[in-house]
Formats: sequence, structure tokens, C-alpha cells
Amino acid sequence: MWGMRTLWNLVPVMVAMASPCMAEEERLIPMDQFFVNVETNDWLKRPENRNGLSVSVTMARSAGEKVGTTKLEVHCYEFESAEREFSVEDQQVFLVATKAAVRKEAFSKQILSPTLFAKKETLFEAKEMNGAWVVMVTRGGKAGTFEPEEGERMEKALLEARAGEKWFKELLYARKRPEPTSVAYPPRSNYFMFLSGIGEVAGRGLDYEVKVSSFPSGEERYHVEHWLSFRQGADGSGTSSGAWVEGVLRRVAEALVAIGRGSKYSFESPAKEEDGFSVVANLETKEAEVTIVPGTFFEDRAKKTGYFGEAQLEGIRKLLDEAPRRIHWLRENEGLFFEEVGKGE
Repeated sequence: MWGMRTLWNLVPVMVAMASPCMAEEERLIPMDQFFVNVETNDWLKRPENRNGLSVSVTMARSAGEKVGTTKLEVHCYEFESAEREFSVEDQQVFLVATKAAVRKEAFSKQILSPTLFAKKETLFEAKEMNGAWVVMVTRGGKAGTFEPEEGERMEKALLEARAGEKWFKELLYARKRPEPTSVAYPPRSNYFMFLSGIGEVAGRGLDYEVKVSSFPSGEERYHVEHWLSFRQGADGSGTSSGAWVEGVLRRVAEALVAIGRGSKYSFESPAKEEDGFSVVANLETKEAEVTIVPGTFFEDRAKKTGYFGEAQLEGIRKLLDEAPRRIHWLRENEGLFFEEVGKGE
């Protein structure tokens, strides 16, 4: 669900904030591009087969923005990706249904809920199933079943997320760290997700991007990400990431060394690999010619080609040199983004 391949492209449309003029060097968070997500309901750690709603608060800044944006979200991951978000009305009816289930009273209400593309009918029910009272939510042919206590959990998580959103708004405007209050403070959670673009280098058909990320998995909290972006269809674009992209960079460096010697060079990844690529030394243009095959995630898997010379390779290496400094800043300042539950106890 938290695949690094797609997360940055799926960053939700955020609630816009006014953007007063602020010099970059005066910003508390010294990054032109970042995305932070903090989950306050910790539903991923529920026992197996016990559903939970995702309650999260996000903060983001895109390249070119002076300040940034925030948003509070509730999602039900039992639904299709474009239909998961719970509106305020969805949250209110869900809460009524859970309270009815706690009292062991039947309840049923259907409403029209906004989704990414169109409004969908959503049915909320409190009923007894297999000797236990539950809340069932049905939308788009999919259904999620919840314990009655999920309503109270959602309420508590929303209070935490609202305080977190107020805190995030202060961070976006701040020149120095603000003081937490009872209504605005770093949201408490077991983890936070972070993604920050350091920069990209154009390669005539393919762009090489370097990012720093933090995801709730693995022993190391922070990682350097290598991405390739490309044109997808008439007006769209696509991105791929992973260790194989770092492999592309190694082969580009080898091809450019060969070009410097006037030697031929070619490499093709094993056919069994999902994200296949090849690198050829173009002795005429003095560039490494990179051809990739987008993974099965993409409908259009036509080959994409880009060209990288010594200048592009040097630009990518400069971005990679910046990554450790970005990670060091994050390690020193992660307390701005969340308070880790249980830390130090």
C-alpha cells in the first residue's frame, strides 16, 4: 500500500493556504519540495481481520510554492482507491452507526458520498452478525466491517489529527520552532512518512530524480531514493523507482567511461526483471543511451529512451551529495513532524 513507486504521484490535493512572501532562507523547513503524512489511528497494527479507518494529517510543499498546504483525511481501505475517502458527513454517520452498535440497536442509513470522480451511494449499518454487533459500510460494491469501538477510536484520532494540522500550519509559516499548545502540537503516532525531492536532471526523454524518504518499514528510517520519470501518453507522465534505477546510474557511468576511451559499451538487464533497461554508449553524441521498459503498473509499457552525458552525470552526483545532509537535518528535526508514541518509556 505504501509503495514508494507511486506515493509521490498520489499525494492528495491539499487544502490551499494563503502564501505570503517569505524568503527561502527564513523558512523553518528549508526544503522546496516535501510531503509528510502522520497516521493517528494506528490501524495497520490491528490484529488480523480487524478493520480500522485510516486517520491522517498531511503537510506538503511543491516546487514553486512559498509556504505549503495541509489536509486532514479519513480513509477506508476496503474500498477502491478512488473511493476511499470519508467526507465529514461520512464520518458523522459512521459515528452514529457505531454508537448504535455499542447500544446493540439496529441502524441503517444511506447517503451520497463524494469520491474522486463521482458521488457514490454509501450504506452505513449497525447490525448483529455471528453473535456480535458490528458496523458495516458498503460503497461501490465493496464492504468493510468494523467493531463498534472504531467510532470512539476515530474520534480520538481526529482530535489528534486536528491538533497536528494546526501545528503543521504553524510550521509552514514559522521562521523558528513554535511552542506546542494544548490545541496545536506534533501529532502523536508510531511513525511518520516523509518524502522530499532534492532535485532532478533532464536526460532528453528521461529525467533522473533523487529524493529522501522515510517509510514505516525496514530497520533504517531514512533512505535515498532514485527515480526515473518519463512521458506517458499524450499529456501524462510516469515515474519508476527502486534499486534498479540506481543500477541504471551505475551503467551510465560505465558507458561514459567507455566513451572517454573510445570503446563500445552495451548492457541489457535480464529479461525476467519487471523493470527492464538497457544502456548503450553512443560514440557519436558522447552520451549514454538509456532505454527502459515501464513496469506492469503502467498500462502503456512502450519503451522510453533518454540520453545522459558527463554534465548530466555530474548533476546527478551533486544531488546525491546533498542527500546525506538532508537526512542529517531530518534526524535532528523529526520531532517537528510527530511525537513517537512510547519513545523513552
